[in-house]
Amino acid sequence: MTHSSIRKRINFRELGGYKTEDGKTVKYGLLYRSGALCDLKEKERKIVDELNLKHIFDLRSDSEIARLPDPVIAGAEYHPAGAIEEDASVSGLRRLMQRNTRYEHLKYLYGILPFCSAYRQIFAYLKKGEVPVLFHCSAGKDRTGVLAYLILRALGCSHETASRDYLLSNRYRAGEIRMYLDEVAAVTKMTPKIEHEIRALAGAAQENIDHTLEAIEKRYGTIETYFEQALECSEEDIRRLREMYTESRGN
Repeated sequence: MTHSSIRKRINFRELGGYKTEDGKTVKYGLLYRSGALCDLKEKERKIVDELNLKHIFDLRSDSEIARLPDPVIAGAEYHPAGAIEEDASVSGLRRLMQRNTRYEHLKYLYGILPFCSAYRQIFAYLKKGEVPVLFHCSAGKDRTGVLAYLILRALGCSHETASRDYLLSNRYRAGEIRMYLDEVAAVTKMTPKIEHEIRALAGAAQENIDHTLEAIEKRYGTIETYFEQALECSEEDIRRLREMYTESRGN
């Protein structure tokens, strides 16, 4: 069995196979992303064990980790690497949004995530070739989604290609999104204008990842300058990352 056998709701997948703008392909079997690993069934955990992971980066907050700790994955070094201090699980965001508008809070979240120190720390491991790695949060769509987007951009994928991976969470978490929308159906029927915002909370919305890029460009001008100054990835580092993690088609 392969990792594709893991239930879709876990949002477990890899970054291999995406095409870069210079015609190369991101290598398979090195870069994995997921939702909460505590949701894995025993047979799914064994599949993850067989990936020979070197490192697991848990992007959840300390409170989320304490409430639902990761299982031990064979051979992998575990790193608690909270992207933000707040509980950014779907349920956590729901509580926060009781005090804020949904749109404004998601805009805030996607505007600060690219500048968290956890991403810089993870890129340091990637620069050293410490793979295979897995990174995850609670639903595997926000904190994990932004990091996956940044990795794909660093490897030479376009904004559109990296966004496509981000939006895949809507397909993988389709059942969870439907359940959540059913829960709040009475509210959305009364105020249809907020349905789009609620969908953005439950799933992945293009405007969210667009806002991440806008925040990067507002602060640094270009994503290349962001990589150099925020993630400490020089032009040479980026060249080596692409050398390590992409390959020519047919190889």
